[in-house]
Amino acid sequence: MTDAKEWVLGDPAATADAILLLADTEKPPRRLVLGNTLPEIEAIYAERLREWREWAPVTEAAFG
Repeated sequence: MTDAKEWVLGDPAATADAILLLADTEKPPRRLVLGNTLPEIEAIYAERLREWREWAPVTEAAFG
């Protein structure tokens, strides 16, 4: 995974264009990942999902 200190910042104009496109979209996503960080974010969420599934029996038991 990339450390935040290693991130390379992209072109601010490209970011502005992406945000304007988002603002003009009829059904925008709740969250939008900007830049090239999606693979790192997918890995983080995959680990979270794995852990949640591992603990699912405890979660369901807490429901009663």
